Amino acid sequence: VHLPGESRTLEMLLQLPALLPALLLRPTPAPSRAAPPCAAAAADWSRLVEGAPREANLAALEELSAAGAASLWKSAKVSPRPVSLGELSRTTKIPEAALDPTATEYSLQDIQDTFVKVVVGCTVGAVAWAAGSDALGLDAGLRFTGTYLLAGVPIGILAIGSTAPGILFLPIEAFKKATADEEARRGALQRVCKHEASHLLCAYVLGLPV
Repeated sequence: VHLPGESRTLEMLLQLPALLPALLLRPTPAPSRAAPPCAAAAADWSRLVEGAPREANLAALEELSAAGAASLWKSAKVSPRPVSLGELSRTTKIPEAALDPTATEYSLQDIQDTFVKVVVGCTVGAVAWAAGSDALGLDAGLRFTGTYLLAGVPIGILAIGSTAPGILFLPIEAFKKATADEEARRGALQRVCKHEASHLLCAYVLGLPV
């Protein structure tokens, strides 16, 4: 008794030895793997906590980098090399005068001229005070005090300029900020923000947690 399809099955079994070498030599297709879930989505940025230990934040950033969520972390390496002032200016699009470490905003001639004007002005002021207070019949102690205070201004400027010259420019900078227009103030604020942000960016790409 032959079951339906029995002859067809028997025929296939008889042909199996001849087909076996071809089956063995056929390359096995690579198993299809489902796309892994996005590792960046599983990354936990909340592990970065301000005030946490440095080691904890560093480990969290390393895990985020390995997961692909922090691709810029430790992506740059420092390779110091000598550069010219011109190359630095062309790369950063900043004028050479602003990058030159030896350049100053105020020239030495300007500082000398200002000091001479202060000396002459204080001298004239002291003489005028002495003569005017004497003509008005003011107290001798008051005349003496006012004269010596005016005459002591150049000495005070010389003393400050010899120890901390930057203090002398604070009034000038304050005056410039007070008289600057809105566009200049906005530009100065943006420049400060970019400068501070560049510190954070450089530390981040170099692998230095801030």
